[in-house]
Amino acid sequence: MHTLKKNKDFTLIMVSHDLPVVADISERIIMLDKGEIIEDAPTREALSSPKHPRTRELVEAGIEL
Repeated sequence: MHTLKKNKDFTLIMVSHDLPVVADISERIIMLDKGEIIEDAPTREALSSPKHPRTRELVEAGIEL
């Protein structure tokens, strides 16, 4: 994935609950809750300083960045 991102104009839409994997491969994250966008920010920003309570809950549940 990292090679594709560096060498190509590459876009990937990924649906996952595995936040460490998402953090490793994405530059931007959009968090959904019940189909509604609750967070849309650069990945590191969204996971280090979440604005929405649900995002905060997921981050505090134990991901390590």
